[in-house]
Amino acid sequence: MDLDGQIARYTEYLRAKEEAPEAMTRFLAPFSERLAEKNLRNAISLMTQEERAEFNWLLDLLIEPVRPFTLNTF
Repeated sequence: MDLDGQIARYTEYLRAKEEAPEAMTRFLAPFSERLAEKNLRNAISLMTQEERAEFNWLLDLLIEPVRPFTLNTF
């Protein structure tokens, strides 16, 4: 069992969760600049599949509650 690795991954998860609001703002900024009507639906329509995956990952970080640390989860 690699407890140090699991703790490192959990620490990274917590850091990403904390930074998610700013990361989402930075991520959406280029799309917002290209839109006349600035709304999320329009921004999503401009995204590639990879960008949409990153958007979904950031969105999950924003809306999901923090997962508690448990062995073999991270």
